Amino acid sequence: MADKANKKSEPNLVEVGSILFILVVLFSVILPAWDQVSHQAEEEANLQQCQQNLLDLHRGIDAYRKAHKGAFPPDLNVLVYEELIPEVPQCPSSEKQSYADKGYIYKSGDPGRYTLMCVGNAHGELDLDRNEPLYDSLYGLRPP
Repeated sequence: MADKANKKSEPNLVEVGSILFILVVLFSVILPAWDQVSHQAEEEANLQQCQQNLLDLHRGIDAYRKAHKGAFPPDLNVLVYEELIPEVPQCPSSEKQSYADKGYIYKSGDPGRYTLMCVGNAHGELDLDRNEPLYDSLYGLRPP
């Protein structure tokens, strides 16, 4: 009798099956939630890079204006040609858009004012409006 009390009982097939079932259910709930969290983090990182791209373009435009007596560059490619920026950047979230919506819009019109915008709805998943974020030479980066 003492031998039976000291002997450890091994789990039976029903117990092992129950544990596996519980693990499968837990993973089926946790994995989609984890995927959503990691996707949200990736979108936020892309937004930060997009905002940095807008600031880099702004610095290039300001350097161009200083070198050309306040004149605006005709387009963003001139900034590369004059070696003010290494290349015209693309929004990191733009791969999910059409070919035409991969860059940035540059508008100059009012005296001393220009606007740079991320084309299309690349950041719509983060509840930003179309063509946002943007950099306005009077108001800065929007949304901050």
